[in-house]
Amino acid sequence: MKTRKDRDAESRTGRRAIMINPDAAIQQRLALGFGLDRYAAIMRRFPNVDVSKDRDFQRLFNGFYRVRRNETWRDAFYALFQRVRDARPTFEEIVTALYDKTGRVEASFASKMLATLDADKPIWDKYALINLGIAVPDKNKDAPLTGIADAYDQIEGWYASYLTTPNARRCVRSFDRLMPDYSWISATKKIDFYLWSMR
Repeated sequence: MKTRKDRDAESRTGRRAIMINPDAAIQQRLALGFGLDRYAAIMRRFPNVDVSKDRDFQRLFNGFYRVRRNETWRDAFYALFQRVRDARPTFEEIVTALYDKTGRVEASFASKMLATLDADKPIWDKYALINLGIAVPDKNKDAPLTGIADAYDQIEGWYASYLTTPNARRCVRSFDRLMPDYSWISATKKIDFYLWSMR
């Protein structure tokens, strides 16, 4: 409802008074930059669908996580995703199963599947690896998965340690203050968004 002051301002200028909500505007722009709406849609939809069949979920996931693989690969990926959703798999189990199904070492997509199953798990991202100083293992022709699980363990170890620090707590507080509609996102994922933005 307009106040008398608002109506007086409109009558003096001949223009409609605009009320700007700076907090909402800042949150909207930050959320857009981080892709939080798409992430939220994935996490809201995931518990209620069969991911091996739900094309809308697959489009959301493919777009947000930049899945650029052919249909055969995607069918194998989402079939595995659905099969393990209630099994509490480890990163090593997922990356090994994906390799068995596709013949590709997919550390990044294995971690993104795992992080959807358990929001407290970090993702394997080249920018995060660079920022954390974790070397990517060479893919050995005879044992291509060698070292992949160890590298992921290093990522998890870094998060477990970092999340106890004052800097991490400050980052989480700032995230929640600036984007309160997304405060439900796990602390791990909040830090993941920060690392992803540090390119």
